[in-house]
Amino acid sequence: MYAYHELIYDLIRLDVFQKEMSFFSIGSSYLGQNLFCVKSGMGPKNILVVAGHHSLETILSEVIMEYLFRSKNEWFQGVSFYTVPLLNPDGADIVVGRIKHPRFSSDRSRWQANYRGVDLNHNYDAGFFLAKELVKKDGITAPNHTKYGGEEPFSEPETRAIRDLCKKIPFDVAVALHSQGEEIYYEYDGVVPEGTEQYLNTFRKNSHYTITKPTGTASHGGMKDWFIKTYQKPAFTIEAGLGKNPLPHSLFSKLYADCKVILDSVIETVRNEPKNRDI
Repeated sequence: MYAYHELIYDLIRLDVFQKEMSFFSIGSSYLGQNLFCVKSGMGPKNILVVAGHHSLETILSEVIMEYLFRSKNEWFQGVSFYTVPLLNPDGADIVVGRIKHPRFSSDRSRWQANYRGVDLNHNYDAGFFLAKELVKKDGITAPNHTKYGGEEPFSEPETRAIRDLCKKIPFDVAVALHSQGEEIYYEYDGVVPEGTEQYLNTFRKNSHYTITKPTGTASHGGMKDWFIKTYQKPAFTIEAGLGKNPLPHSLFSKLYADCKVILDSVIETVRNEPKNRDI
């Protein structure tokens, strides 16, 4: 599985082979591992893509790094493409066995959370306390391998890093890569920001993924939810692939092809948006 060591190796390779790209740290995980962001392009339109919220879904971290390796610089003309490939390095290292958790070692094969047992995609400030009530029905009221959102929004350094990055850079659109389901989520609590339909039309044209709305515990607390609520701009959750997490590496080529279509569609759409769209 893809984890922190693999990311560092790929970032070094990226620095050698993709000179026009740069990477920098946006913060540190609970255990002090860097949360890296890669920037491609220098255009006025800003795109944010985040993978690796969940430590059983880091095949998408590998997918996004492969996307960067294969990209040509001219494709990013007119946009600045920011990617956080692995938001949860501590959780990923727990899954691969590089870190032993003193409390939850028996749950390693099911581990989705960060080191503190907080599900990062339930830790954003969008219906946070409603989400906590929903997961209580599943018996989750304390740190856990999945779904526990923490004591308060942005209690975790990993989600704070995304919040602070968005304060510094005026992103036009945000995408969270997850697995699995072959679905695209696009709204939050009935709010569909202006400009969203243009993206959905491009997705419908280029991708076979189903465009739908999440239900149940997936309805609140996520990055997409918070971005829409806070900035009133388009944001999407991509649930890539089909199967049971962690998806097998035998699906990598298909996952890459599916995600490439969607990411290319995002770039195409944001590039063609009016420069001063009033939001």
